[in-house]
Amino acid sequence: MQHRYFICDVFTEKRFGGNPLAVLPDARGISDAQMQRVAREFNFSETTFVLPPENGGTRRVRIFTPTAEIPFAGHPNVGTAFALATAGELGEVVDGKRVEVVFEEKAGPVPVGIERRNGRIWCELKAPERISTGKTASAGMIAAAVSLQPEDVVEKYRLWQLVTYMFLHAPAPTHILFNMLILWMFGVDLERMWGTPFFVKYYFITGVGAGLVSIAACYLPFRAMQLLYIHNIIGASGALFGLLVAYAIYYPNRPILMFLLFPVPAKYFVAILGAINLIMTVDGGSGVSATTHLGGLAVGYIYLQRGRGGLIAEIKYRYLKWRMNRLRRKFDVYSGGRSGKSNWDRHVH
Repeated sequence: MQHRYFICDVFTEKRFGGNPLAVLPDARGISDAQMQRVAREFNFSETTFVLPPENGGTRRVRIFTPTAEIPFAGHPNVGTAFALATAGELGEVVDGKRVEVVFEEKAGPVPVGIERRNGRIWCELKAPERISTGKTASAGMIAAAVSLQPEDVVEKYRLWQLVTYMFLHAPAPTHILFNMLILWMFGVDLERMWGTPFFVKYYFITGVGAGLVSIAACYLPFRAMQLLYIHNIIGASGALFGLLVAYAIYYPNRPILMFLLFPVPAKYFVAILGAINLIMTVDGGSGVSATTHLGGLAVGYIYLQRGRGGLIAEIKYRYLKWRMNRLRRKFDVYSGGRSGKSNWDRHVH
């Protein structure tokens, strides 16, 4: 089956300027799924599919972006009216005579006026309804817009979610309470040492980095990771785990009460938390996004180590230190002397 189409440049007098639009003047026989694939193939901001009217209008028009159908948009209506008028499908358009048409769309009937001025076709439209604002927005609507859902970031390009998810917490007060407690306990010393500008920069780097790690983990061949692709992630824990690893680097031996019961050096405290989250990630049964926590740890560690030669240099240093300690155990050093009592020739110096 073949279908004719037009490509229009809207809101411009120059070819290849303005807003591009694809118009299929007769979309009968094209399914919804096929319309979406066609729109994705054109890859314009919008593609319109023109169908016979159902409620007394002139034409029924469906508008698709590369990812979804939308109820209304301005330039697709203008471009569709222009394409149909240019093809002669709306009757003859002459100077001084205005042609009125109505497009049936999901948002409602859209009146469009068409006229010819100095040999050129001009189109004007009226929005299907006046702009209005609702009194309230539901919590679910806000959560869907600002929480981190890997599917939305990858397929719908909602990149702001990599930042906004850090400021959204669960309805239970304990979630934000414990997060802010950790921010106060470990963030105060780090901010005093770094200064506020670097502290804020590091906080956002680890928070955004933790979100990116969570998205990348969705592509691992594990079911627990793949399910994360369609789930919402909220909370500041990714950035907070970045602060924890920084605290362990700069104050490794400072004691911290593990579970508020017994003191543990900061470096071991963070290592234990990392191990717990690794187990939770592998298990996949926790509602807490342990992957995001691990992402904050990893991003924070790599970012802070970059000025020390990087992760590879750190590994080499640890290995060399281990070798030196091992070799040191093979030798004992004794005070020397030439007296017969010292047995100096029996020892390695």
